[in-house]
Amino acid sequence: MFSKELEILDRNTVKLMIDELDEALGEEREKVKAIKQERETLKAEKESLEAEKELIRLRAELEKLRK
Repeated sequence: MFSKELEILDRNTVKLMIDELDEALGEEREKVKAIKQERETLKAEKESLEAEKELIRLRAELEKLRK
C-alpha cells in the first residue's frame, strides 16, 4: 500500500518536472525568436546604411567630375 502511494508521488513529480521543463523550453524558444527578429532588423539596417554610404560616395564622385 505504501509503495503504491510512492509510485503515484513519483509519477506526479516526474510529470511536474516535465511540465516545468516544457515551460522553460517555451520561454527559451521565445527568446530565440526575438533574437532572430532583432538580427534580421539589424541586417536590414546594415544593408540600408551600406546603400546610403554608396550613394554618398557616388555623389562625391559626381561632384568631382562636375568640377
